[in-house]
Amino acid sequence: MIVLTDVAEPSDGVRLVQQQVQCYVDDSCIGDGSLCVSERSVTWISRETKKGFSLTYPSIILHAVSTDISTFAYECIYVLVDCSRADLNLAQQELEDQGEDDDSETAPNVGIRFVPTDNSILNEIYKQMCECQELNPDEDDVSDEEEEMEGLAEENELGFAPPNGGSWITAETLANSDGAVELSEEGLATLQRILGGGANRQNQENNEGNKALLFCIGIHLNY
Repeated sequence: MIVLTDVAEPSDGVRLVQQQVQCYVDDSCIGDGSLCVSERSVTWISRETKKGFSLTYPSIILHAVSTDISTFAYECIYVLVDCSRADLNLAQQELEDQGEDDDSETAPNVGIRFVPTDNSILNEIYKQMCECQELNPDEDDVSDEEEEMEGLAEENELGFAPPNGGSWITAETLANSDGAVELSEEGLATLQRILGGGANRQNQENNEGNKALLFCIGIHLNY
């Protein structure tokens, strides 16, 4: 169970505020309140106690519209939260139970369900959460992508050879001293197939025509 704390409803970048939204942690209802979707967080505040919690988007593992009432009694927004990345206070008993079930030091994941009285708003809540999550990319994912791009750049600078003994095609290597392109015999065969050459006999018949076409587009033949 989440321990509710004093939390302020966001005032900047607010996309949606919905009153009369019940909140369930796992299968336990913790009350009725207001749900605020902003560009930086998803915040729920209890109508009775005026306390609540706020979720940052990197802490949200997934969110979805759930309409299967065979698994849960109400249509809802389901949110799976990584507690190690969320500013959530879990009840001590839940932490002790987690420790008994799992010897690891990782914080548990918590399933939260938001159940609005007006379930026609579910798709809009989901849509706004999707758009806001795109504004808050996971820093770990961004770092991984940057490292991958840096690795590719280093490979190019170090001059790694391409596979199968080929050569990289760049603006500098594409043109010869005359400003035209030279193809190897293998490269020519590939290009001729692209141009429509099929059987050997047809290639021979169209050879002169292909040569002329290649010459017109600036390709010198190596045979």
